[in-house]
Formats: sequence, structure tokens, C-alpha cells
Amino acid sequence: MKDTLVMYFGGNHPANSTTKRAATSIADLTGADLFEIEPKYPYSTNDDVCVQETLRDLGANARPELARPVPNIEQYSTIILGFPNWCGTAPMPVFTALDELHQKGELAGKR
Repeated sequence: MKDTLVMYFGGNHPANSTTKRAATSIADLTGADLFEIEPKYPYSTNDDVCVQETLRDLGANARPELARPVPNIEQYSTIILGFPNWCGTAPMPVFTALDELHQKGELAGKR
């Protein structure tokens, strides 16, 4: 499925490795391309600190800078997006990636 991209945020916390494993498995099984959404400044691996960082970003409706740009998705018809649930919503770096794609108009017509 070369017209499919698996985009995911796994985070650097060990509890989030499930998302990375699932995204990698989907890409391997389908032949899709894989892109990891990574913040430029990673969240802490300490549970208490990570929760505080997450709540801070959520409260500020932050869009953390990403470690690398989101790929051009023009060639893809299907985007599979994966992420762990952080405080009842997506991690803020996921919103950064989606906002970038939306601002470029690249999400139109995608499945």
C-alpha cells in the first residue's frame, strides 16, 4: 500500500512503546510508509514530570516544535494516525503535525 502513510506519536516514555509497535506492525504488514511524530524537546520519562509537562502543554493549547518536518503527504491517499491517549486527548505534538498539514491544505481528500 504505497499510497498509505502510517504517522504516529509514540513518545519516549516506555508505556507508549505499544503505539510504536502497533504503527510499525501496520506499516510492515501493509507496505505503508512510516513517520514518527517527535517533539524537538522530548517529554520526560519520569511519570510525574511527564504528566505535568503534558498538562502544561494541554492547558496552553501548545503546539510543540517537532524534531523534523512533517512529510509532504501529497502522494498518499490514506493516512493512518496513531497515538496514546494523553489526558483524554491526543498528545500536543500530534496537533502540531495535523495543523502543519492542514495549513498546507494537504489533508483535503485524504482518507
